[in-house]
Amino acid sequence: MCKFISIITKGDKTPLYFDEKIRQELKENNPKNYEWDSHTSIADYFKLNEDKCNKYEYCPFTKKFTTDKINNKEDDSEAVAEWCKTQDWGGLVKQNLFNLYLRGCDLKGITLPTSVGGSLDLSCCDLKGITLPTSVGGSLDLRGCDLKGITLPTSVGGSLYLRGCDLKGIDKSILDKYDVIY
Repeated sequence: MCKFISIITKGDKTPLYFDEKIRQELKENNPKNYEWDSHTSIADYFKLNEDKCNKYEYCPFTKKFTTDKINNKEDDSEAVAEWCKTQDWGGLVKQNLFNLYLRGCDLKGITLPTSVGGSLDLSCCDLKGITLPTSVGGSLDLRGCDLKGITLPTSVGGSLYLRGCDLKGIDKSILDKYDVIY
């Protein structure tokens, strides 16, 4: 599972990823258990040999593009990075069709969505001034975060990871409704 939008190419500057339509279809019917942001799942879905595909990740919240691996003789990373910047990722965000992994990222100036359909990893992030989503469909990882002044989501579909967190000021009765891992 990658950090946000996983993208592969055949070295031909043509990005392949699970767009809004495919993610919605997989949300409703996913017999092969494809993961939305897995290079392996994307390669299998498009019937490609993963070991011959270039692999990238892009986070529209931080605008960070990452080259994960160049497996093709053609390095098309610059073209894919430019393509990422021109895309409207709002539909994926609006429909909660993503996992969001921002572990250790600088969140200054970042506005998180009001809900995340998948998992949210904010471990080791400075949460000062950050408003957490009101709901997280998967797990929420806040390990190593200062939770002072933070309001936890009203619903978390998976586990809530709080190892290394100072829980002063957190209503312990709220934690009873979560699968908390300390």
